[in-house]
Amino acid sequence: MNSERLGEAHCADISTKCYLGEYLGKRSLDVLCVSTTTNVDSTSSVTEHHRRTLEFHER
Repeated sequence: MNSERLGEAHCADISTKCYLGEYLGKRSLDVLCVSTTTNVDSTSSVTEHHRRTLEFHER
């Protein structure tokens, strides 16, 4: 709940923030936020990498 609010304020992509925050936690969320602000291209790569990690963990 609190983490979500924090992520929303920091991250531009709420959808990414939502699932990233739930699975990886605030730390990873912060990393994604930084990448998002720095470069949009980097964000895509980071998001894909995290998504693959999540899938691997779920399986």
